[in-house]
Amino acid sequence: MTGYVSWENFLFEIKNFQTASSSLCDGWELRVLKDEPGHTFLAKRVTKMTEHTPVTDPAAANIREGGNVLARDARNRLVTFEYHVIYSMSYSVPVLYFTAWRQDGSPLSLEEVWGQVPQCYQKQLKKQRWSILTQQEHPLLGRPSFVLHPCQTAQFMKAVLPSCERKESNYLLLWLSTVSPLVGLELPMRYAQLCSIKKNCSVTTSENKLNASNSV
Repeated sequence: MTGYVSWENFLFEIKNFQTASSSLCDGWELRVLKDEPGHTFLAKRVTKMTEHTPVTDPAAANIREGGNVLARDARNRLVTFEYHVIYSMSYSVPVLYFTAWRQDGSPLSLEEVWGQVPQCYQKQLKKQRWSILTQQEHPLLGRPSFVLHPCQTAQFMKAVLPSCERKESNYLLLWLSTVSPLVGLELPMRYAQLCSIKKNCSVTTSENKLNASNSV
């Protein structure tokens, strides 16, 4: 078994995932830029309070009423994230891109995004941060985005994917449930039931995908 997935199976699975998301009211939507391979992707926007975003305006650190502290820099800690799950034609795997900005429109820096990664992953992140979570141009939208680098995805997925005889296996769900904790993306457990696939294993042959990667 290999850790690659074809564009056709990726497209099937993101459509399946988006249908499940609608059932769960989880906010994922399907975006189609062009009717050609690689230009359809999943997107989700969520606004939440962050734990480690530093205060940018010391004067606004505390909001007081009657001498009591009511909130500590609430607006700076309220951050909007937009996640995109796209297909890499070069690596033949899904890739997670995202942006993050405060309520005043100012974007989070890469250092601040690294600070949002849960403590249990920080040791590994410090050793390999540039090969795990970095910043580059969005391949479809052409704007700066954060990205979980896909260079190790196939190797990792090869280790975690179940046997092809397990016809309910879902490449996208297995991958997303593994990488989502790194970027604070919550994934309800009911996806496991709603995204089960009644078809053959979606993973393609190693030779075809290695040739595709080397040709790009």
